[in-house]
Amino acid sequence: MSSKLTVILDGDDTLWQTQEIYDEIKRDFVSLLEEIGIQEENTISRLDELDAQRVVIKGFTIDRFLESMMILYAQLSTSHNLHWDIKIEKKILNFGNLLRKPPRLYEDTISSLEILKRRARIYLFSAGQRNIQVEKVNNLGLTNYFESLYIVPTKNKEILQDVILDVGIQPSESWMVGNSLKSDVIPAVSAGLNTILVDRGSWKYDHSVSAMEDKLHFFRVHTLSDAVSTILEKT
Repeated sequence: MSSKLTVILDGDDTLWQTQEIYDEIKRDFVSLLEEIGIQEENTISRLDELDAQRVVIKGFTIDRFLESMMILYAQLSTSHNLHWDIKIEKKILNFGNLLRKPPRLYEDTISSLEILKRRARIYLFSAGQRNIQVEKVNNLGLTNYFESLYIVPTKNKEILQDVILDVGIQPSESWMVGNSLKSDVIPAVSAGLNTILVDRGSWKYDHSVSAMEDKLHFFRVHTLSDAVSTILEKT
């Protein structure tokens, strides 16, 4: 086992901004539907519910999100007695272009990684499509901060334990930092890692496990720099 401090970091909405883009697309989706006469008060909540359920099947992929919008569009078209419009389909698919653009780093990402790099080995543990996640890391200039990149379709305790075994670390002496209660905190706590939640808000996928929060031991912060400070204070 390695005696050097090890930190495993999530990517989306921990190091770079992603949820803001999805929220913008959801609003554009609602506006698109309203243009053809589909006006529902709960369109976004229905989309979130459908999309969260489909993570188990499709993982954290752009295609999953686009398909969820397609499915909801089909359902709403039927309930409003409207025919499927190929033009609307194309506009929904075009939303994917926004999600494939390089995201923006949080303001404290680089400074936080610089501090960590001097004290620890850093690994990325991110859910999504490998080619897209790797491209994000490269385009954002983060490659040299990580010892290795672990990109998986979804995260759970078993997959994280495989990462721990591959890296060769003692969980009780290592850290996991992420923004998702379900994808980051629960797997990390279950695997015995010291765990920090960077609380930037959540989406429907996390709500199903929110009742477990009080039973879990983890640190809650609101910025990556605060997460780094917590790690340095506790080690």
